[in-house]
Amino acid sequence: MDSRGRLILADVGVSKIHREITSMRQDPTNCQQSTVTYEAPEAQSDQREGKPRGRRYDMWSLGCMFLEFTVWLVFDYSTVRSFRKSRRTRDDPKDAFGSFFVQTSDNLIQIHSAVIEAIGHLRGHPLCSGDTALADLIQLIQDHLLQVDVQARTEAPELLKRLESIIHRAEQDGNYLYPRFVDNNG
Repeated sequence: MDSRGRLILADVGVSKIHREITSMRQDPTNCQQSTVTYEAPEAQSDQREGKPRGRRYDMWSLGCMFLEFTVWLVFDYSTVRSFRKSRRTRDDPKDAFGSFFVQTSDNLIQIHSAVIEAIGHLRGHPLCSGDTALADLIQLIQDHLLQVDVQARTEAPELLKRLESIIHRAEQDGNYLYPRFVDNNG
């Protein structure tokens, strides 16, 4: 998001021309650079070991972006800035927007507590609780995208299927997309 709170998505930092379309390529991406903010937990260890990036790396990054987008949509841009600040570590100056995971003292990787807290705040909002499109999107982010275990992350075709399901239901049921709130005060 830019300083005006506009959502801008781009992948130009890791883009390159391929001879085959992505779905036909069998080899993982060899690019070793990415935005640290949305970097998957396995990025540094894979780079040290000379491993190429797998396709599920992008699922983690999408989960990060989808979560920030949902925070912006439900709350506002200042909340996104606060969310970013809450993920920062004091000892890493290059980590300007904060990572979505942390490494514990015993070298375990965990979802950052600020991410868990943000998901909790979203779930507590009427737009994101119960049987709503945003509740389903948050569930998708938590259960299928922001998974520390690479194998637990969904793959692109499954993500597409789940997103299309949310979209289809939203097109059929306006209350699913824009829930009506009951005012008990009058």
